[in-house]
Amino acid sequence: MPVNLKRFNDLTTKDFNVDYHLHTDQTDGLDTIEEMIKKARAYHIAEIAFTEHVRKDTMWFDAFADRVRESADRYSDIKIYVGCETKVLDRKGNLDVSDKVLYRSDIVLGSVHRIPNGKGGFFDFATLTPQALASIELELAIKMLEKSPIDVLAHPGGMYSSRYGGYPIGYLKEMMITANAYDKAIELNSKYIKNTFDFMRVCGEINPKISIGSDAHQAENIGSCTKLISQLYNWGKKESVYNENISNRCRSSFGTSNHKIT
Repeated sequence: MPVNLKRFNDLTTKDFNVDYHLHTDQTDGLDTIEEMIKKARAYHIAEIAFTEHVRKDTMWFDAFADRVRESADRYSDIKIYVGCETKVLDRKGNLDVSDKVLYRSDIVLGSVHRIPNGKGGFFDFATLTPQALASIELELAIKMLEKSPIDVLAHPGGMYSSRYGGYPIGYLKEMMITANAYDKAIELNSKYIKNTFDFMRVCGEINPKISIGSDAHQAENIGSCTKLISQLYNWGKKESVYNENISNRCRSSFGTSNHKIT
């Protein structure tokens, strides 16, 4: 059952009451499927997606997907999806994921986690200038949107922003334009976006499909900052400008990622 992702300007307040980017102890998260669901229900989140990190040689996904779907069948007050997060492997947009995992996923997140060096390996981030990292991350994201079977570009500009702050807004705009051209979504990610005010302003201009995701690796972070993002969105819709004070509050609660993904 595919996830219904709306365009930015069509979102309503209830559309922010979701979290389509969650990790459990199956990979690098801290809590179990049931613990994550329990917390999401306590927070009255309407829909969630478990999007574990996968590789081409991942062997456990079928069993994981079965457990998620069995859990989903037990609850009527929350909709639960099976998904995956896969990294881009090269500048052609190839992904580190198998066809079987893609087939069983309701939602596929594509992300930049490492920078391929063109020789089968990856660059050390410390060897790249900020401008080089920003431009290569843009290139990789564009190729994923153009060539790969993803539904969502996860944490756009995340490798740059986690190291240097707000990702260049012009590059984010290019990603959104490309996402529109290929009917893909851009993730509004509460962990990596540092320039929330500018990001949402450009979303209003380009009007891409949006996926809301916290990238939570523990239950207590499910739905993090969705209320403030919703406030920011509604303010902008009402006043035609976005309240930067809300943006700053939201940004301060996002934090940065300390999780090591390969």
